[in-house]
Amino acid sequence: PFQYGQPFLEKTMINEPTKEIFIKLRREKRFNPWENAEAQAGTYVDLMPHISIFDDDKHIEPLIRKHIDSRFQASINFFNDELKGLEQLLRWPPDFCIIDIYLKHLDGICFGKTVRSLLKFQIPIIFISGDQAYAEIVREEVKNSFFVKKPIDHTQFLDAIEQIMLRKDSNQTAA
Repeated sequence: PFQYGQPFLEKTMINEPTKEIFIKLRREKRFNPWENAEAQAGTYVDLMPHISIFDDDKHIEPLIRKHIDSRFQASINFFNDELKGLEQLLRWPPDFCIIDIYLKHLDGICFGKTVRSLLKFQIPIIFISGDQAYAEIVREEVKNSFFVKKPIDHTQFLDAIEQIMLRKDSNQTAA
């Protein structure tokens, strides 16, 4: 099964013993490979989910952050342009993505599939859109994903994040 943190470790040029230490610390929730290395020097931080959000509407960023901050402590990267954000996403893979269906350059579902193909694992995705018609498409065609209708329902949105985090914790415990 997939272990969170593995894509980061596979793409880095560190030796095997060091990888094992990082994996052990990650399992013990004392090391987050996506956090700033300088901030961790000499100390260990609690494990926080790392979330990448792709939405061309700049006004939704504070709303999404407010929803997430009300229940979770998370590291969040927000991208208004999915193509510019893709490079950073590949360098620091998130724990999950939140993707709007209508993006600047691509359909959000196609973009989500592209992200999964490039990362080579079924990263959890929460798709958001004002168009409820996409809910069924997401349910039928896109595995390991959720759909939340805009305007964002606070409870439904946080429940989707919580389900992703519970799956993540059960994957880490199983390791």
